[in-house]
Amino acid sequence: MTVTEYNRSLVGLFEPKREQLDSFVVKSGSQGWDEEVQWIVENQFQANSLNMVYGPSGSFKSFHATDLAACVVTGTPWGTSGVTQGNVIYIAAEGDVGLSKRIKAWELINGQETHNLFRIGQPLALTQSNDFEQLLKVIDFTCRKHGDIKMIVIDTLARCFGNGDENSAKDMGAFIAACDRLKQHTQAAILLVHHTGKDATRGSWQLITQSCIRY
Repeated sequence: MTVTEYNRSLVGLFEPKREQLDSFVVKSGSQGWDEEVQWIVENQFQANSLNMVYGPSGSFKSFHATDLAACVVTGTPWGTSGVTQGNVIYIAAEGDVGLSKRIKAWELINGQETHNLFRIGQPLALTQSNDFEQLLKVIDFTCRKHGDIKMIVIDTLARCFGNGDENSAKDMGAFIAACDRLKQHTQAAILLVHHTGKDATRGSWQLITQSCIRY
């Protein structure tokens, strides 16, 4: 046996292992270090991530989210960042008419149409199983008909929170868990639009700590 053959025979002994245990994937050592980050918006929003734009009323949060969503569905760079083009679902829980006008303005200014920006114009209680399962059905239908969902915008968190208390760690934990289920189901970037309170700290700190990107 040559030295090269001997070295090759050792590869299997030291290669990090990946094993499937029911619904969990267990990795060992440094496995996955060389996996490329899947960006929805380059250096800004990753696939399978939870993100948030937040601020007081009147700070143009929804305009910010609309611009981002329109850029993703049309493949238009967002500022200086490239995007991965794909479908977006926008939950316009505070009103769909205003959103449709913002989208139309974006189309006129940019000279592009946003056919793959799909709107849900009503509140959803993501922590309630019936609403959550209905949303999954809409997502699955959209994927079958139009392809993968790249981003889901939840505008606003309060209108999709249900009957819980935003300042409760337990209730916020349940909401974040629902967002995690959406991530796992779609591998999309989730974008929350959130109003801050008068003291700019509305909502459990879990929301801040669990977000990948905050604007």
